[in-house]
Amino acid sequence: MTIKHARSSAEDDLPAAPDPRHTSLAFRIRLLPMADRILLHLRTGRGMTCAEVSVVLGKTRGHVCRRVHVLDQRLRSPRAHLLAAMAAGAPTDLTRLEIEIAFARYIAAVSCRRICLALNISRPAMRKHLRRINRHLSDINAL
Repeated sequence: MTIKHARSSAEDDLPAAPDPRHTSLAFRIRLLPMADRILLHLRTGRGMTCAEVSVVLGKTRGHVCRRVHVLDQRLRSPRAHLLAAMAAGAPTDLTRLEIEIAFARYIAAVSCRRICLALNISRPAMRKHLRRINRHLSDINAL
């Protein structure tokens, strides 16, 4: 069982070699859950204010502004760029399972409990994978 990301079946087969298009901000946005993609589209794509988006979505203005800020930080982080490069086929020591866990946890913000359930792995195994992922990302950032 795999974790479903907000991407079409054509995007499931990522290229073997790193491609700048697949490490771009647009590629990272396509990996977000649909609700977050809609929020970003209304806010940035349509140029709506947080107040206007809050009316459309039926949320408070504060909620919309906070979500946009959190999504912006998450998408522009060096971690997100590295993960997108790995998914696009950049050389890495991480397994495909670990890359999927990293995307679910750090890009889509899926809870550890849901990742464990979806991938049928134990919490200790999940923590082990996350430690390895974080160590790997820290080593790359140190270069």
